[in-house]
Amino acid sequence: MQTGAVSEPVDVSLQPLTSGPATGNFQVVGRLFQITARTLGGAPVTTFDPPFVLTVRYADLPSGETVAPYLYFWKTLAGGWEPIAATHNPEKRTLTAVLDHLTDFALMQEGLFRLYLPSVMD
Repeated sequence: MQTGAVSEPVDVSLQPLTSGPATGNFQVVGRLFQITARTLGGAPVTTFDPPFVLTVRYADLPSGETVAPYLYFWKTLAGGWEPIAATHNPEKRTLTAVLDHLTDFALMQEGLFRLYLPSVMD
């Protein structure tokens, strides 16, 4: 966390989500996760000034997939996933973004739909 991003010490936790908002036409790479922060007194901290840097690592992409993953956050008021500008390093399998808030996050790829048609023979 960037020095000065908060005015007092905070506890930050990252929790994998077993379920979350629908991902629509996106394929989740890894898991949905939530990052929260609280002051030592228990008050939630949701914004940071200056922003902080978040780096997310991922395992191999699903077999045969070559579409780069993107980092998204859940925008509660809009009720949808919003992309986050992030730098992708495919060799290290990381996405790095500068953020000023905490919420639910997901690493996702745009949906790739394959259609397999049967072979019809006379």
